[in-house]
Amino acid sequence: IPAKSASSTLEDAYVSIVRKQLKPILEARAAEIEAKKRAAEAEKAEAARKAAEEAEKARLEAEARREKERAEEEAKRRAAEEARRKAEAEKREAERRAAEEAERNRVKDNAPKSVPSFTSLLDQIAQQEKVLKQQEEALMLGQEERSTLQYQLELAMDRIEDLLDWQQRAQEILNQLPPEMLEQTDRSPAWGEER
Repeated sequence: IPAKSASSTLEDAYVSIVRKQLKPILEARAAEIEAKKRAAEAEKAEAARKAAEEAEKARLEAEARREKERAEEEAKRRAAEEARRKAEAEKREAERRAAEEAERNRVKDNAPKSVPSFTSLLDQIAQQEKVLKQQEEALMLGQEERSTLQYQLELAMDRIEDLLDWQQRAQEILNQLPPEMLEQTDRSPAWGEER
């Protein structure tokens, strides 16, 4: 093994001295690099935290806006439903009043002004049936009107029965009349016509 030369020994000594002198500088530089690295990581973490907070804030604001819009839509829907119910109630009330008015007018107009003919009796029966159908439809409108309409229906049915009885009696009387009187009856004015 060759022995170390003087220059080699001197080189080793010099390297050792340089290393000792540079050690604090190298350590300081490594610490500085590590500090910068930690600072960059901390900055990234802070930026990520702020971004997450802003995203959460935006999500909460969007949720609050959606909740407000839902509440407004619900309020509008309730108002529209209330207006619809009110309009339906007013319509039912108007129909009920119109039916009552028609019934009052019909009762006043039913009084015979002259001797009725069988055609006008049939017309009156048809009119009574029409009124009965309208009253039956009106019965479906509400529970509170049912008793009043039932009473009116019974009155109308009694009227129809009275009219049918009257028609039958009139037919029996006409069957007993001589043919000459029947011809005069045919020429008599119809019910509701002025003589």
